[in-house]
Amino acid sequence: MEAVFERVGWEPVRLRTLVARSWAARAFLAGGLGASVDLALVGTLVHFGGMQPMLATAIGVVVGGAINFGAQKYLAFRDRDRNVGLQVLRYVSGYGLAFVLFEAVNFAVRDRQRDAFQDRLAGDRGVEVVDLEH
Repeated sequence: MEAVFERVGWEPVRLRTLVARSWAARAFLAGGLGASVDLALVGTLVHFGGMQPMLATAIGVVVGGAINFGAQKYLAFRDRDRNVGLQVLRYVSGYGLAFVLFEAVNFAVRDRQRDAFQDRLAGDRGVEVVDLEH
């Protein structure tokens, strides 16, 4: 593979060099770290701790988000400013807005998918589905 790079005049990029020089690569890895901690914590709390999934998810989001914020600030962007109050407020606001938008879309789509699934299930089995929620 290095022969191909030599013919075109490119130098192969090593992963360590890419991470050291590219804020985007560091930001990607920092986000992956926060998401991994979130998912691992939720799985551990539900499977081993017997916690309700909704509560475990809330805890995972808070802990994973805090790790994501710290990793993005100090590792990805190498920001050493000690005054983080406004940055935390902006991060939490953006995180909260993304959560609200996700849940709004999820709520709108979920009801339509459930109705379509029930109609298809009823048609396949020749039965009538009774909606107990309304």
